[in-house]
Amino acid sequence: MSFLLDAYAARSCSVKVYHRFSAPTIPRESTYQSFPGAAEFNRRVLSLLSQKTNSADLRLDDETACQQAMEAGVELIIGGKLPSDVENHRMGRVPLLIREAEGCGYFPAVFKYQRVVEHRAASTFEYSTLTEPTQRVLVADRRFRWYWSSAIALQLAHYWLLLQACGAAPTAAPQGGVIGTDELGENQPVISWIDLDSPNIGTSTSEISPLQLYATEFSQRVQIAERVIAGDKTLETEIWPIISAECESCAWPELCVQRLDQDDLSLRLRKTPLNPYEIQTLRTLGVTTTVELAACDLESLLLEYLPLVEQRSGAESRIRSAHHRATLMQAGLELERLTTASIELPHAELEIDIDLETNGEDRVYLWGFWVDDKGSGESGYQSFSSFAELDDAAEIVLARTALAWLAAKVANVDAKIYHYSDYEKVRISRLAESSNDPAICWAKEYAKTHFVDLFKVVKTNFFTVSGLRLKNVASAATGFTWRDSDPSGLNSMRWYEQAVGASDEAARNSARQRILEYNEDDVLATWSLRRWLRTQ
Repeated sequence: MSFLLDAYAARSCSVKVYHRFSAPTIPRESTYQSFPGAAEFNRRVLSLLSQKTNSADLRLDDETACQQAMEAGVELIIGGKLPSDVENHRMGRVPLLIREAEGCGYFPAVFKYQRVVEHRAASTFEYSTLTEPTQRVLVADRRFRWYWSSAIALQLAHYWLLLQACGAAPTAAPQGGVIGTDELGENQPVISWIDLDSPNIGTSTSEISPLQLYATEFSQRVQIAERVIAGDKTLETEIWPIISAECESCAWPELCVQRLDQDDLSLRLRKTPLNPYEIQTLRTLGVTTTVELAACDLESLLLEYLPLVEQRSGAESRIRSAHHRATLMQAGLELERLTTASIELPHAELEIDIDLETNGEDRVYLWGFWVDDKGSGESGYQSFSSFAELDDAAEIVLARTALAWLAAKVANVDAKIYHYSDYEKVRISRLAESSNDPAICWAKEYAKTHFVDLFKVVKTNFFTVSGLRLKNVASAATGFTWRDSDPSGLNSMRWYEQAVGASDEAARNSARQRILEYNEDDVLATWSLRRWLRTQ
């Protein structure tokens, strides 16, 4: 029976494999967008890796090119496609292959826009710099973040077994590298090394190694594929979907939703931190809907539930939060006040709300402001945008223009700048560091004392059913509505593509207007929210 599964199969939802081989229709195109900053991080890592003289970028090449590069002893192979292991149903293109220091084998490595290292007493940890990837540095009291990042280890286990199958794995113990955002004092990302055959991943009864867990999970996916291909019709009743964040990158979410009760926990509690394993555990205990969760005696449920999820840090606080959300849903409440004291927000004569928009390449193409000047009576929207393909220089020019305007506006005036979450401050700081532009550097310093984060205020004082996104909070608290029927940052990225690349001028202009109205509504929402907070 011939079929191949990639490195994400073992770490992903098993229902995906079922749909891949059984879905009667062509899957929809995924609308998933990576986290803001991920594209920039990957570009930075690739730029540093490409500086090595003995490297090869094979992202567009086939298996033969990768095999030839390994045989030639190339030190770093970027995006190489390994020969498929047909007998064991494995295939894969590895983000990075690193030749071992002594020998001719290769270690697999991946890029991940997240922290992958944590402090842990009495632990040791190895890393390499991107400039000297084959040289290891040993540090104490650090370790890989197994609880948060164990899925990465399963991906690396897949690559390791592919390397073994084609005779290119090192003779050393199985290891893989992860290039995360941790810099470990090197002022640049580093390669964090993890053991693939050491028992570091927690299960309900013990700890096992990534290779052991991978073997179990991958074998299950292979069996699913084999049964579907063989025409086994009983499989559907054995595989029950769970809606999770992973569904955003899936091609078949509608098929799963159709099978679930509309009050299913995984459907209704989308903002709860319960993960698929915890949802499945609740199902085995007879709790499948928010009505059932709200109605249960939580303390009695915990006696059965916690021993089954004890290996997952913070399990009790998560189920309590989920129960809280479920009870609010049954009461018809979206927002609940957690504190009793008056909420104090800094006032100023000039108050400005700010919101940025980024494109799919994670470049800021729109700076939006809502000006509320109590002294002059001025009130209105101001924006600075570029609906063109941006490079580093163009992004800096736009930021300089917007922030120079802001500097002139607040000069010699009692002013405060309001935003929702720290995203604006982070982007300004990042642009200042990369450009050293005077106007942007001024904004970075000004933000330390004059920017006010409304997200922190909301998080401290309120509990919400649907999460703390601005659209949820502003709508629930103030009744504010966006003009667009489907407002979201993800959608704005698609509108940007139309605003820049549509062949018809009318379509481009329409998309640009839609983006500007969406951004104006975002800053109006923060204006509306802070006015409401001052009444609480």
